[in-house]
Amino acid sequence: MFVRPVPIPAGDPIQTLVRYQLFAITEGQSRKVHDRTRRASLQSEKAEDPIKRRAIRETIIRRIENTMQREITDLLRAKWGRTSVTREQDFADIRVSGKRHILIEVKADTVARRAIRDALGQLLFYDYRDGRPADEPELIVVGQGPVTDGDQKLLDTLKARFGLDVGYRQYRVGSLDLNL
Repeated sequence: MFVRPVPIPAGDPIQTLVRYQLFAITEGQSRKVHDRTRRASLQSEKAEDPIKRRAIRETIIRRIENTMQREITDLLRAKWGRTSVTREQDFADIRVSGKRHILIEVKADTVARRAIRDALGQLLFYDYRDGRPADEPELIVVGQGPVTDGDQKLLDTLKARFGLDVGYRQYRVGSLDLNL
């Protein structure tokens, strides 16, 4: 089910807030913010065709993450069943539920460290947004680049120092193999 965002009415105090700034809100405002940060899982396919962008000159943008997300979802649904795998539910790229609980953030970056950096905050937000869940999910970053020894050391440090069990998987469009 697609949840259409509700426009913020003129004069709503939330319009005066500055992004990335801490602020105090009332219980009623908290419910409003919470409701605006939820959405149902994806019900139709996302566009994968390249698009033309005209700025100074025409640019073709390949939507690699959309293709990766669709292919990975298909792989996981074949493995764990259609109802166990959702896309874009509460903004997480892919969620797996059932025998395993996994949150997956897909990044098209060809350098694993950059993919991990870009995805880590999103995964932590999806995992902790309502307090730590009882069924702590596996947090997985999927990118196109191979993991290096330095990248693995980073992941090991995150686990040892902060207790964050974040994994990384390499995936190339069309490879049809994720190793989960």
